[in-house]
Amino acid sequence: ESLHNHEGVTSILFGAGDAGFLDSTSSGTPVIVRLEARDLNNDGHEDIVLTTDMVFQGSSIGEIQVRLGDGTGDVPVSVHWSSSTPMLENPFDVKVGDFDEDGLDDLIVSNRSLVNPGVFFFRASGGGAFHDPVPLPDSFFNDTAIRYVEVADFNTDGHLDVDAGVVGMYLGDGAGGFTRIQPQPTAWSWSIGDFNGDSTLDIIEIGLSSNLSIAFGNGDGTFTPSSSMQLSFAPRGQPIARDLDSNGTIDAIISDGHGAHFLLNDGTGVLTEAGQINLFTIPVSHISALDFDHDGFMDVILHTELFDTPAASDIYRQIPPPPACPADLNGDGILDLLDVGAFVTAFTSMNPDADLNGDGVLDLNDVALFLDLFTNGCP
Repeated sequence: ESLHNHEGVTSILFGAGDAGFLDSTSSGTPVIVRLEARDLNNDGHEDIVLTTDMVFQGSSIGEIQVRLGDGTGDVPVSVHWSSSTPMLENPFDVKVGDFDEDGLDDLIVSNRSLVNPGVFFFRASGGGAFHDPVPLPDSFFNDTAIRYVEVADFNTDGHLDVDAGVVGMYLGDGAGGFTRIQPQPTAWSWSIGDFNGDSTLDIIEIGLSSNLSIAFGNGDGTFTPSSSMQLSFAPRGQPIARDLDSNGTIDAIISDGHGAHFLLNDGTGVLTEAGQINLFTIPVSHISALDFDHDGFMDVILHTELFDTPAASDIYRQIPPPPACPADLNGDGILDLLDVGAFVTAFTSMNPDADLNGDGVLDLNDVALFLDLFTNGCP
């Protein structure tokens, strides 16, 4: 897990496997906007590629930095591109993928400048180095600042593609070439996931009016819009697509700048606001969501930062639901005479619900087990 603050410090926290983190290593850097961790030089160690902001600290330089890891957590700067690179005044998002399928990870970077916004392809040359950036076809727009990009195989042809939102979808040819197709005209922030369970990637979109919708993937790189819902809060940043309730469907986490809102999916792509974490006046810079303690349930980290204090991160571990009680046959969470009646009815009618020991036979062993569970009050 990596953290950063407006004092220009990047910290790597080493996971302990139980949702805790060991001592960190830190290194100086300008303000980080986006960060990806990947083995960029194929040495078996995780590296970091990041973009920095030109707005804070009075700086006029936005950079792309590649930091090659040595396996100990140390990630010194190896190579960087700054605003001196033509047309890269303010890099924002960065994604990693092998777009030319040569075994080396390449970079896709969005440039948020109002002067020359665009999407750029950095082809890897080996050893964690990259060739000079090349703009994707027709990716220059003078009427909007490009922000997020997503990378996946959107048309299921086995090659990585690039979704640049309002700029368009770029279908990769597997050799480092791209063809631009359908844009998303209304979304300013989005993420990807299979929200309707058809094994095709969809896009969750947040519009300018705090409305949320899902564009369902057609499997060819195009998408069919669905009806939108109005959020009860003002969203900030990029939505996160994760299975929050462990039911096999993709849900969403969205920040409002001071916490996280959780939206559950009914399996068809219809999302419902189900809860939130509210830090009130403390600003949340971004959110991470992973199963940090390996218990099968999604956990959430809220990264907070104030201009005059170091960055901090709060881990919110999801509490697993209590195990079902076999003696609570009517499922109301209470052991009472209604459960006794339900067991007698199930047992006398040879209903498998009365087979409490799971041996496939309804007998006195099931009766004894029910009485034991009922008497002792199973959880």
